[in-house]
Amino acid sequence: MKKNLLPCSSISLRLFTVFALLCAALTASAQIHVTPNGGVSTQDGTSWATAYPGSALPGVLSNPANLTVLVASGLYKPTTTGDRTQSFTVASGVQVYGGYDPSNGNRTTNPSSTTLSGDIDNNNTLDDGNSYHVVRFYGVNDQTRLDGFVITGGKANGAGTDGWGGGVLNLELTDQPSDPTIAKCTFILNSASVLGGAMMNKAFLAGSNPVITYCDFIENKCDDRGGAIFNDRTGDSNNPISISHCTFTGNLAFSGGAIHNNSEGGGTSNTRITDCTFTQNSANSKGGAIYNSGASGGTSNPRIERCSFSLNKASIHGGAIVNDGSHGTSNPTIISCRFSQNEIPATGTGFVKGAAAIQNNGEGGNSSPVITNCSFTKNKSIGDGAALYGDAQNGGRSTPVITNCSFNQNVGRNAIGVIFLDCGGPYNQVGIATFINCVLFDNGTNPISSFYGTVIANNSLFDAPYAYTTDPSNLTTTTSPFVDAANEDLQLVACSLPVNAGNNSATALAGITTDLAGNPRFVNTVDMGAYEFQGITIVNQPASSSAVCAGSTISVPVSATGPAALSYLWFKDGSPLNPAQTSATLSLTNVQAAQVGNYQVVITSTCNSLTSNAFSLTLSSTQAAPVFSLPPNISLPILQNTPFVTLTVTGCEGGTLSWQGPGGISGSSATISVPTSTTGNFVYSATCQVGSCTSPPGSTTVTINPSLVNGSFDGFVNGADCGSFRGWAWDRNKVNTAVSIDILDGPKVIATLLADVFRQDLQTAGKGNGKHAFSWAIPNELKDGSAHNLSARVAGSSFILKDSPKALICQGTGTPENKAPVAPSPTILIAPLTAQVGVPFSGTLVAFTDPEGQPLTYALTGLPDGLSINTTSRVISGTPTVAGSFVLAYSANDGALTNSVSFPLTVNPASTTTVTGDFEGYLDKLDCGGIRGWVWDRKKPNTPLTVEFYLDGSGMVLGSTVANIYRQDLKDAGKGNGSHAYIFTPPGTVTNGTKIRARVQGSTYDLKGSPKEYQCAPARLSAETGSQLQVTVLGNPVFDELQVEIRGAEGQALRLQLTDASGRLVSQRQIGTASAVEQQRFSVQGQPFGLLLLRVHSGLKSVSVKVLKQ
Repeated sequence: MKKNLLPCSSISLRLFTVFALLCAALTASAQIHVTPNGGVSTQDGTSWATAYPGSALPGVLSNPANLTVLVASGLYKPTTTGDRTQSFTVASGVQVYGGYDPSNGNRTTNPSSTTLSGDIDNNNTLDDGNSYHVVRFYGVNDQTRLDGFVITGGKANGAGTDGWGGGVLNLELTDQPSDPTIAKCTFILNSASVLGGAMMNKAFLAGSNPVITYCDFIENKCDDRGGAIFNDRTGDSNNPISISHCTFTGNLAFSGGAIHNNSEGGGTSNTRITDCTFTQNSANSKGGAIYNSGASGGTSNPRIERCSFSLNKASIHGGAIVNDGSHGTSNPTIISCRFSQNEIPATGTGFVKGAAAIQNNGEGGNSSPVITNCSFTKNKSIGDGAALYGDAQNGGRSTPVITNCSFNQNVGRNAIGVIFLDCGGPYNQVGIATFINCVLFDNGTNPISSFYGTVIANNSLFDAPYAYTTDPSNLTTTTSPFVDAANEDLQLVACSLPVNAGNNSATALAGITTDLAGNPRFVNTVDMGAYEFQGITIVNQPASSSAVCAGSTISVPVSATGPAALSYLWFKDGSPLNPAQTSATLSLTNVQAAQVGNYQVVITSTCNSLTSNAFSLTLSSTQAAPVFSLPPNISLPILQNTPFVTLTVTGCEGGTLSWQGPGGISGSSATISVPTSTTGNFVYSATCQVGSCTSPPGSTTVTINPSLVNGSFDGFVNGADCGSFRGWAWDRNKVNTAVSIDILDGPKVIATLLADVFRQDLQTAGKGNGKHAFSWAIPNELKDGSAHNLSARVAGSSFILKDSPKALICQGTGTPENKAPVAPSPTILIAPLTAQVGVPFSGTLVAFTDPEGQPLTYALTGLPDGLSINTTSRVISGTPTVAGSFVLAYSANDGALTNSVSFPLTVNPASTTTVTGDFEGYLDKLDCGGIRGWVWDRKKPNTPLTVEFYLDGSGMVLGSTVANIYRQDLKDAGKGNGSHAYIFTPPGTVTNGTKIRARVQGSTYDLKGSPKEYQCAPARLSAETGSQLQVTVLGNPVFDELQVEIRGAEGQALRLQLTDASGRLVSQRQIGTASAVEQQRFSVQGQPFGLLLLRVHSGLKSVSVKVLKQ
């Protein structure tokens, strides 16, 4: 045999030229393609069209350059000569994948369409003309991989190592471990004379721990050991050879029909075998499926988990498994495995000891497996112990521990269906079989027997009492506890004795979480047997808690499964509900405080019940009814025509106010202007909504009384300044009688005096004796820098002197009383304030105004996750992460006093559908004044749309705003109500030249003009900062129209807002490009007398002007 050959050195002369070219070409990592015939015109291996031919495959695989080799479907052989020593030798680091269709590059495996064959004599027969080994690995690293091949026709019947591994020979080199991965391969009809018909792994060195996964081994055979695989030692017991997700069918050997794990004579062999299936494998001697040899000083302790053994046979013992610890050690761990219909047949030869499933040979040594969560059904042996056999002769030890296993219909000689312990005599042997949490039913009349051995049984179920069942934890029954034993279903019958009768603290259950079926192992107390009766399982627990509004209706569902029909009973704080609720859903209507508490449901099936987690019900904080109040020193009843009467609504500072008044009027402002021209009783009511809860209504009745004094009155307010308030009044029916005059500041009477001063003009005009004038000196308390609306009324009457009221703002000589900041209206520049989960957002809050002009400090609370406020710029920004409606509290502090206002923010869920409409709109300008334009939906002409701004190319969203600013040109152009313009301030990360697009949020419609470059040159910023924005009111006070002239904003965007003294919005407008002298007019007809505030914004500049409305 040739061994440890240099790459490309063992090549027949006939192929020398081809392989010499390969050796020269494959000197660096590459992906190589191979097909049976190779490329038509070029064969360089770089693609399927230029693939190497199959004759080049041995050379490709033997190159050590860490190649990835892709092999097309077809048949490949290691040589065209009759040289049986030729194989596919895979170099260290090479990864080779089969199963490809070269026409499309698609791949199929298990079974693969790519076959590596040792039938080099081309007679389709496994004979002496075949290669000794189809594939060889010599000292390869853990990156080496064979994946997706059929491997067949290897016949290892030569001398030395040529009698090992007909399919694959995996050998270490001196001080060089071999650690390949073999995946998705099918080994069929390979043979060996000595070791491993399909594969032989030599693993003496640490690091030799090959991985074999998702492979099929079919009808391979070995004349001696390991019909499919022979594993020789484990160099690293903590990282052993791994065999997983493989099937072994119809393999044959003298011992170990499928696998032989060998440490005989010294060393360890702790192979790990998981999720494998062993069917119809045979041994002419021992171990129909697996033989674990730790004999003569060796240690063989494999871990076998989640495997199935059925219809396997052996002639002497161990129809499925032999654990040979004779004069050595073999103590495997076997977990969650099924042993069914394995057999020591009547045709068995030699001294048959039994154990159709597992034979444990501890003669002169130790064979004591730990077997957990396993089932043994219909195993049959002509010897003693159909399922298990323990041999502890000649000073040996066999102490198997069997935990949570099920035995049924196992048949052995002398009716010993479960286990026979053979200690050979009374001295120097230890034979103990321990059964914990097991079920043994219908396994013959003498299921457990021993010769000088000991049987211990605890928490186990038997079909009859025996000497070893006397422990009170054991149970007996004559009724099968299994669901369908005839068809090998050993699940437990509901309510049967094994349910909840096990011992949770059994040592072997440490780390076990599932039963043989993969279900939870522990449901209440662990059951006896391999399967846990699942009983009731709550699939979906009730919600943990909920806070609801008084009067709400709630439904709390629970979802459960069970072995039979389930019943439900709901409890509150440990007591059943009355009336009882017996469905899977708790339903409560008109929730009140008495229903607050913890709710649980008890779910009951035929033999057990389960209580759900608690659902905690609470009421949201009860919102008190809003409270109405009149201004200080104003009491009911109110005289007809009293000016400036207002109601203030309190108690809804953190919610949304809604009020209704007489004649169908309604609103949401906390200040209500009360008409007094009509007498009578007028009811006002209000509610407050916080979150989803609405308060009970609060109400008040305003009584407007007619005059107490009658007459034919006439009079005027002739003048008002910071010195005096002047006028005249008389009664035509009493021409020479002076009348009393009430002086009112708003609705409040602040002075009463007699109009008895003589004025010649009055006498000349026929006003009696002319003694009907008055002059009232403005007191210091009105000289506070605030606006005062002064009126005059004939005392006791409803007659208000003509030309009332007069608005005054007077500065006194003393220090005026500090007043709290005045909240703006609207609070936000773009209303309503709406955002969307996952979409960047920004919105600017309008500044408060301070009557004394002091600097203000701002705060905002109630923002949802993902959003924050810059308290200097008053900009809300970020990307919200949670949907809902949020009430935000916006406050300002002047260093001494704080005022606040609340407003709603709606965060919509992340968009899952596309918004559609008949959209039209433009992206007009992008400069220092912001991003401006307009958009509307022709199908919804008066509905504002949300515009989303994003970067051209990357698509990163910058933010969004609502297009709801009024522009007259849009109205004139027939764009609905004209309120479809927008202005958006981009984040500071946007620099000059950035291309920006705009679209209707949630749609695919991009505004016309997209993309545009953002330009805000430093020179212009400097000009904006340094130039003076001048705002002049043409005529102040004003009457029905306000005319304003603006300078210093030529070519820039303007935004104008007109509010009253309380901050309520009167009008606003947007000007796209201002002229050098920009003039605008606002109608204020119908506005009450008093102070108005005009704010003009241009880029970074802002000017506020006070205006008096007469």
